[in-house]
Amino acid sequence: DWSSDVCSSDLAQAQEKFKIGVISTMSGPASAFGTETMAGLNLALKLGGGALGGVPTELVPGDDQARPEIGKRLRSNLGRVAASRVWTMSN
Repeated sequence: DWSSDVCSSDLAQAQEKFKIGVISTMSGPASAFGTETMAGLNLALKLGGGALGGVPTELVPGDDQARPEIGKRLRSNLGRVAASRVWTMSN
């Protein structure tokens, strides 16, 4: 399954919960992609019993409001959460 491929080395090193930051447009007229993405990620996490690769995982959502400067700020804030990998998705 896809969860075993998601940054397996980071998952192996996780101490408590592995946090995945999800920055996308989740409000306003362009929110369909972001809200559907979060719904799919939440479903995958639910089906995995709250874990990816056997490691407890938490999604940390961020709404960029379709504004690049907000997305950049959110990304900076996620870096302080000790994120070691960042994936971006664009609509």
